[in-house]
Amino acid sequence: MADVALTVGAVIACVAMLVAASRMEPHWASKDGQRFIARVQALGPHDLPDGQWREMRFLVDGDSLIVGSRGFRGSRLRGHYVVVAKSPSPPAKKAIYVLSGPQRALLRLPENSRAIERLDAMLAARVSRSNPGNG
Repeated sequence: MADVALTVGAVIACVAMLVAASRMEPHWASKDGQRFIARVQALGPHDLPDGQWREMRFLVDGDSLIVGSRGFRGSRLRGHYVVVAKSPSPPAKKAIYVLSGPQRALLRLPENSRAIERLDAMLAARVSRSNPGNG
């Protein structure tokens, strides 16, 4: 009987760890927010999500983001992008940005990321350049 209880307990613990791991968002940001790792998803025709969220590397390069990946999984998303919009109603504890570059994409990161300050500054600079009379 003790063996059955131990086995059931181990299975429950494994399931709990699996659920916890699937809810964790892979993210890292440098202290200055210039480099970070976050999730990105391509947008297809009519700006509908196309494919899965991919873990990608980002580098802030002036007014643009350089997006890179490890391996081939996100190779079609590599390139230079600009931040064009921020979601007004993202999921809980997340921030979502719309990127434009070789293709349009969504960038998802935790709301407490150090990279958010950089992304918001890039977006504000882009908006002020497009509306010089309102700046």
